Amino acid sequence: MNAITHSPRSEDVQIGQRLKQRRILQDMTQAEIASAMGISFQQVQKYETGANRISASRICDLSRILRVEPGYFFEGVCGATDNSRAETFTENAMLRALRRLPPHNQRAVLNIARAIVNAQEQNPSCQHDEMRAKFEEECG
Repeated sequence: MNAITHSPRSEDVQIGQRLKQRRILQDMTQAEIASAMGISFQQVQKYETGANRISASRICDLSRILRVEPGYFFEGVCGATDNSRAETFTENAMLRALRRLPPHNQRAVLNIARAIVNAQEQNPSCQHDEMRAKFEEECG
């Protein structure tokens, strides 16, 4: 009897990618996720690649562990969206770095970002050098 092999469905792959993206954003390992769920890290790997489908109860477990709504995993799957914009790799990297800073430095980075946004909003055609000058003016 021949074993039937199949490729993962694109929806399962997308959900797995969302799992991996959020896990990395939370700075967690596959082993940490697996331990919290009572499964092997290999199973988490299979979820992330879409090789194994994630059941509804596991989606609920993952949403609790990763601190997201269950719908997070379905964003972009079959046209599903929520009110938030999908995070980009750069945004995820910024959040990971920001979370590693002490709170007073997090506030300083937020103030810097706000100053840059304010400078750009005041003059959308503002070039890099002009923006830096406005930033220095606002943040000293």
